[in-house]
Order: sequence, then structure tokens, then C-alpha cells
Amino acid sequence: MAAFLPLHSDRKSELRDPTLEELYTGPIRALPDEIQQLPDEDTACTFCGVSYFIFAEVQTLQTTVKQYKKAFRDFVQFLEHERSVAQNLRQQAIELKSGFAELVMTCSSTITQFSEQNKAHCSAKQEALEQVLRLQKELFESKTQCQDLHFLCQRNEASQNTHALTEQELRNEISQLTLQVMNCKAQIQSQQELFEEEHSRNQQRIRDFESKFVEWTTIERQNGAERDDLKQKLETMSQRVELEASQMELELAALRKERDQVVASRDSEREVSSVEISNLKNQLSSLDMMRLQLVSENGRYKDITLKLEDEIAALRLAADQMHGQLSVSTKYNENVKENLIRDLEKAREKYEKEIDSLQQGHAQAIEELKFCQNERMEIEKQKTVELASQREQTSREAFLAIENRLQDTERRANEWRDRALQNAREIEEMKRNGLDHETLNQTLQNQLDQSLRDKLTSNA
Repeated sequence: MAAFLPLHSDRKSELRDPTLEELYTGPIRALPDEIQQLPDEDTACTFCGVSYFIFAEVQTLQTTVKQYKKAFRDFVQFLEHERSVAQNLRQQAIELKSGFAELVMTCSSTITQFSEQNKAHCSAKQEALEQVLRLQKELFESKTQCQDLHFLCQRNEASQNTHALTEQELRNEISQLTLQVMNCKAQIQSQQELFEEEHSRNQQRIRDFESKFVEWTTIERQNGAERDDLKQKLETMSQRVELEASQMELELAALRKERDQVVASRDSEREVSSVEISNLKNQLSSLDMMRLQLVSENGRYKDITLKLEDEIAALRLAADQMHGQLSVSTKYNENVKENLIRDLEKAREKYEKEIDSLQQGHAQAIEELKFCQNERMEIEKQKTVELASQREQTSREAFLAIENRLQDTERRANEWRDRALQNAREIEEMKRNGLDHETLNQTLQNQLDQSLRDKLTSNA
């Protein structure tokens, strides 16, 4: 019995290399010497002529090939499963990457929104500060104008005092300067009108400035309230932005940590998958070598099957020719047998006549008849021996020719059997052809035995 590779249930044992004991297909224990020294006809099948040992080895090889095919199918299924798992992992990695990219996009968009809002608040604050500075500048200008107006008022009071003094002086000098006073009076009236107009204009300007100052104070108060509100809102917004930024930083730290974990797991999985892929590549290379060997052996088997079909057709033609030759030889043997029977009957009749004549003349001359009978018996014996030798020679030649043909057919049958061992698909057909040859050989042997028995009986 030949050792073959066992089929294991687990995946790890299927992916290992076969051992030398599993690759060895010879017999495990040596057969005894008396069995090894048996002739081929004792170990061959009586129907097909194939040795039982070779047939057992062919059966074990067939079972081994079936088990290899089953193991290869299981390995292909395992590869498909691993390929689907790798594809699922790649899909999950792509989904995680897309989710991480979406989170990064959302974070960047929120950060940009917060930065834009901060810029807007900063610009609003800057505008408010600029407005406050402008109002302060206007207030300073209004203060300077008020100081100018106050200085003008003082000048007006001083001018009024000087005017009263001048009036007193004029009243004292009115008598002397009446003409001058009249002229001066007209001038003074004109100047007074101008001054009053200027004074009224100044008063109006003061009132306008006062109203503007009131408005500016109210606006400043409103701006201060708005500035306080804006400062409070800005502080709340900055606190909210700081809280959201801290939350975003925490989320980003968690995402970075998760990304590092995912990258580490992916690196470990990639290393494991690279090791498994290298092992699978080695096993695939070995399986490819086995597949190429099987393909080459299959091609060789196909070529052998074609040659065997041609040889089987030739053997069938030879068998048909042998049938024709056997029919001719059987007819020839029957004719020979009939001729021998006729010759024997003629010789028996002839001998019987001679014996009758000798018996009739026995009483007359016993001595002469004995002498003559002995001489004639020797002559006849020589003739019969020669005839028997000739007939035996012809039959022997025919038998040798038949034996040569049988040996030729047996040699062809042996070649055919040796080649049939290489192809298990043609075993049944070979068995049928072997049975036909065995029957032909048996019939020829029976016919030869019958002819020999007939010859022996005729010689006796």
C-alpha cells in the first residue's frame, strides 16, 4: 500500500509543505521474498493481465490525485475568503478615511467661520475705537471753540467797559465834541450793528455748539453703552470661542489618538497580511508548479491516450487478422486431420489385407513369412516413422508459427498492458481487449491440444 497526503480539517495544516513520508508513494513494508519472486502470471489478473501490485499503486495514485484536487479546491476557497476579507478591510479603511476627511473639513470650516467672526468683531471694535477717537477729537475741537467764545465774551465785556468809559468821557467832552460825536455816533451805531450781528451770530453759534455738545454727549453715552455691550458680547463670544476651541482641540487630540491607533493597527495588519501574502505567494508558486506538472502530465496522458487509441485500432485490426488467420489455421488443421484420418483408414485397410494374406499363407511357409514379415514390418515401420516425422515436422512448424504469432500477440498485449498502466481511463477497455486475447489464446491452446491428442491417438 502506498502512503498519501492526508486531508486535514484546519487551515494551518493545509498550508504547510508535504513531508517526505507523505510524498513517498511506494510500499510501506517490503513484501516477502517468496511473493517478490513469484512469476508475472501468478500476480497478474486472469481477465486483464495487469499485475495486482501495479493496479493497487494506480488506485492509490488516483486517490492521492483526488485528495490533491480536494485540497486545491479548499485552498482556492480559502484564498477567495481571504480576498473578500481584505477587500472588506480596504473598504472599511476607505470609509474611515472619508469620515476623517469629512471631520477635518467640518473642523476647518468651523475654524474659518470662527476666524471670520473674530475678524468681523475685531473690525467692528476697531471702527468703534476710531469713532470714539473721532468723537474725542471733535469734543476737543468744540472745547477749543468754547474757549474761543469765552475769550470773545471777555473781550466783549472789556469792550463794553471801555465803551462805558468812552461814553463818560464823551459826556464830559460832549460839548466840545458834538460834531465829532455825531460823526462818531454814526460810526459807533454802524459798528454796534455789526458787533450785534456778530454777537448774535456768535450766540447762535454757541447755542448750536451747545446743542451739538448735548447731542455729542448723548451719542457718547450711547456709544459708551454700546461699547460696553459690545465689550460684554465680545467677552462672551471670546469665552465661547475659547470653550469651543478647547473642545475642538480635545476632539482633535482624540481624533489624532484614534488615527494613531488606526494607523498602528493598520501597520500591524499590513505586516501580518504581507507575511500571509508572502506565504500564500510561496504556496501559490508551489501550486502553480504542481499545476504545471499536472498539466504536462495531462498532456502526456492525452498524447499517450491518442497513441494508445491508434495502437488499439492497430491491435483491433491485428485481432481481426488473427481471427482470419485462426479461421484459416482451424480449416487447415481440420483438413490435415481429415487427411490423417483418411491415410490412417487406408493404412489400416492395407495392413488388414496384408495381414489376411499373411495369415492365409502362414500355414504354407511360416519361416519365410516370418522372415519376410519381419523385413516388411521394419520397412513399414521406417515408412510410418518417416511419415510420422514428416507430419510431426509439418505440425511442429505450424505449431511454431502459431506459437510465434501467439508470442507476438502476447508481446503486443504486454506492451499494451504496460502502456495501459499509464492511463487509468482506458483500463476497462484494456480489460475487454485482454479478455478477447485471453479467449483467443485459450481457444488456440485448446485447438492445439486437441490436434496433438488426435495425432497421438492416430500414432497409437
